Amino acid sequence: MNATANTRELIEQAITACGGSQAGLARAIGGKCRQGHVYKWLQSGQVSAEVAAQIERATAGAVTRADLRPDLFGDLPPVATAQPAVDQQQAA
Repeated sequence: MNATANTRELIEQAITACGGSQAGLARAIGGKCRQGHVYKWLQSGQVSAEVAAQIERATAGAVTRADLRPDLFGDLPPVATAQPAVDQQQAA
């Protein structure tokens, strides 16, 4: 499977995770994101780094930014599950 087809499949998974509609994914992302944006991502098979992170947050990590953009985020922990560092003095 080529990268574009894989990205389309991942966007479809994100749509499913957000209620099954392009508009549902757009609402989950929030801000100025609209159904037309999701449609464009599906057609092009490409998302920006910012959109990849937004999709990860919207899907609570079901579709990760590293899955969508391994060229940029392949080594990073998922946004949705990243935990802040705990100060050792506070933990004691």
